[in-house]
Amino acid sequence: NGDKIMEHDGTTTTASSRHNNNKNLDRVRCLWPPLGPSVSSACAWGKEEAAKRPILAIALGLTMWPAVIITATIGTPVVLMDGALQKAYGNFSEGPLGEQLERGAAEAYHAGKLSLVCGKLVLRQTSRVVSRQIRRRGGVGKIAQDIGGIAVDRALHPVETVGMAWNGLCWGVETVKNATVMVHEAVSREKEKASEFS
Repeated sequence: NGDKIMEHDGTTTTASSRHNNNKNLDRVRCLWPPLGPSVSSACAWGKEEAAKRPILAIALGLTMWPAVIITATIGTPVVLMDGALQKAYGNFSEGPLGEQLERGAAEAYHAGKLSLVCGKLVLRQTSRVVSRQIRRRGGVGKIAQDIGGIAVDRALHPVETVGMAWNGLCWGVETVKNATVMVHEAVSREKEKASEFS
């Protein structure tokens, strides 16, 4: 319908356009963009530039006509095949299988994007903490001396070293598990929000 909806930023949109936007966010196209419009725009640009600079266009045509013929010979079947594939994919994407495929691709995309953002935040925070700890412990040279002393001490106590290594491994596995659960819950919340809008 054409009912207008007031958005949070003060703009107004129709219900149908809002539904289409949410649908686009919920699905991701799994095929490359059509080549036909790009070829048409390139030809139109070439025609305009040739009209502006006719002498240069004639010179380029006399010089590069073999390349133009080869490109047209190879490119025409490619564009026609691309058009057929785009049409077939358009019909396929309207079906239930295509919809599920695009929804799955959208979920993978959003999950990857969220993981990338979380990774950047963790890396930034880790670098800040490491820099602060290095300054607090007196610089890299002092830390290297401390590490050397710890290595000698652990070598003299192998049983305790094995126990500490095992505890550290268990702690790392538990940390990765908790982080995975947190990311999964965040992705689930985003999916629920997207389904509410759709």
